[in-house]
Amino acid sequence: MKKWISVDSIGDISIEKELLYMDYPVLFVARSGEDIFLVENIDNEEGIFLASKTTYRKILDLLTGKNDIRSSMLDSDRIRYILYDSQKDEYCQREVSAESIPDEDLPDRGTFYTCIIKHGVL
Repeated sequence: MKKWISVDSIGDISIEKELLYMDYPVLFVARSGEDIFLVENIDNEEGIFLASKTTYRKILDLLTGKNDIRSSMLDSDRIRYILYDSQKDEYCQREVSAESIPDEDLPDRGTFYTCIIKHGVL
């Protein structure tokens, strides 16, 4: 794992697995200690990310097409925006409810991410 960022009240966060990469990671699994997050890069230039605390079981359901990306992001008791504060030159976080997230910050309904698992290996 490679260290990604440090965030107040979370600590160091590392990228465990990039799921969708364009010129930068767009959707990825991140980890801080024992906490696992599914992270969506909303605006790379502004430093805006949506992080949903999750489990490996839920990640596996996402990867095998049992849940779409949007449902996987919203199926959490802890969802937060991670935001870059350019004046302080640091990342901060703001916890939000699933209902308060604007539709444009979420993947389209019915967008699936699937991969083939052979012999128990991703």
